[in-house]
Amino acid sequence: IVVVLVIAFNDWSKERQFRGLQNKIESDHKFSVIRQGQLEQLPIADILVGDVCQVKYGDLLPADGILIQSNDLKVDESALTGESDQVKKSESKDVCLLSGTHIVEGSGRIVITAVGVHSQAGIIFALLGATEEEAEKKRKESKAKSAVEAGRELKKGDKKRDLEKIPEAEALTTNVEKSEEKKKKKSRPKKEKSVLQTKLTKLAIQIGYAGTAIALLTVIILVVKFSVTTFVYDKEPWNTGKHLKRLVGFIITGVTVL
Repeated sequence: IVVVLVIAFNDWSKERQFRGLQNKIESDHKFSVIRQGQLEQLPIADILVGDVCQVKYGDLLPADGILIQSNDLKVDESALTGESDQVKKSESKDVCLLSGTHIVEGSGRIVITAVGVHSQAGIIFALLGATEEEAEKKRKESKAKSAVEAGRELKKGDKKRDLEKIPEAEALTTNVEKSEEKKKKKSRPKKEKSVLQTKLTKLAIQIGYAGTAIALLTVIILVVKFSVTTFVYDKEPWNTGKHLKRLVGFIITGVTVL
């Protein structure tokens, strides 16, 4: 039990440190924005449509924009298109820069045209189901609005008749929504694991089986050795307090090996 608790605490502390580091990296991710003629480093969450941003080598674009000034600017759009070729951007040709792409050469300035879920990366995440929670919130809000409208209609019309109809309509709506949710869950494709993840999972399972087998073998060997030495050669009578303690110690040793 002590070993299990210690391992669980270590795993929890590591997971907490990792989450904290990830949140710190996300909060520290800033971008160069020109406001009131001054170049400022702002968090990507504070970037607004219409801001003029300065881009340079190594930047990951957090929003979509139109290029207004460039100096031998080249962009890696493989994250969106899958093409590894660098795309040259200029004011006279191909002025669009999309979120999720990397600046691999040169520098320039862009005017932000779309941020968040309205940017190219946001649209892709939405199509992949990354904004499913937001859609659920919107659905609940629309349902609440329809309930308010139904209440207003209830006051205008015949109250008794509406009281009989509205619960039936709500029950029908609820059943339709449940059936639609079930269809979405069934039709939603499962995330496929990569080849590396599959191999690592298989290796972890094999290591677990091997560790369990070694732990059981260790406990069996210790118990057999103790039993033969104590009861066969030394011919000691069974002592619950003494001998049971030794057997529990063998089990703990097996858990430690595992």
